[in-house]
Amino acid sequence: MDYDQACKILNLNIKHTQSELKKAYHLAALKNHPDKNKDKENANSQFQEISEAYDFLLNRHSERYCHVNHDISYQNLLRKIISEFDVSFDNPIFIETTFKSLLSKVSLKVFENIDKEKSQHLFDFIFQYNSIFNYDNETLKKIQEIVKYKMREDNVVILNPTLDDLLEGNIYKLEVFGKIFYIPLWHQELYYDISGSDLIVKIMPPEFDILDEIIINSINIDNNNNLFIGIDYSMAQILKDNKLEFNIGERIFSFPGEELKIIKKQMKVLYNEGIFKMNNNNIFDPKGKNDIYIEINLY
Repeated sequence: MDYDQACKILNLNIKHTQSELKKAYHLAALKNHPDKNKDKENANSQFQEISEAYDFLLNRHSERYCHVNHDISYQNLLRKIISEFDVSFDNPIFIETTFKSLLSKVSLKVFENIDKEKSQHLFDFIFQYNSIFNYDNETLKKIQEIVKYKMREDNVVILNPTLDDLLEGNIYKLEVFGKIFYIPLWHQELYYDISGSDLIVKIMPPEFDILDEIIINSINIDNNNNLFIGIDYSMAQILKDNKLEFNIGERIFSFPGEELKIIKKQMKVLYNEGIFKMNNNNIFDPKGKNDIYIEINLY
């Protein structure tokens, strides 16, 4: 296996960070694990290929050798990803009860019964990996409402920007406790001092209202502000228009027909065209923009 091949297997840019590598592996491994694809003939070989690509790239990033378990079960893989996301989740009882119930979508009551910090972290986790878990927009909105209710008595302000707000790098003027605060909406959580106590401003992921569900099947934002869009598009329409085009809010996405491959699934990446990168040293001075990943399913 070579570097270019490994990046292609994990849908990674040639230049990528270690955190981007881990996210790409997590998504590919959860989606293609043999335990979840028992009817798929080449599931084992495909998962092996994903593991080997991750092994190869991970050890290119690390000075010390990192072992990758190529035979890890789906349950242990999920537990590993959960613990890397938030170490407080790495609890067998929690995973076997609360988390498994959530992922099987038994009841939102499960979400209501955990403490507010864990409910916020769980929502972040589910939203980040929702391309695997497939919660619909209505359920995500209900979970958001539960999180908001749990924080009602805290000095917490929750903002829900639109995707246009994020892509345009808008700043929100917040008036609270007789003071004015300017909130850069591309951040996820900010802290302000008010007479010795903290004001916490949480910028929640947008409540995506997908108007054209015929084309757009998913929109997700990860913790690094990379934007992931999944679309279904007609090959006949591309041949007719000589382009692939769709819009989300005010943003129009367009690709010339000659830039597309005649294959069922492909990934287009718009480098440095997405949401601003967070800069914790100066919240108003983003260090460039993140990427937009568009997964195209042709039919």
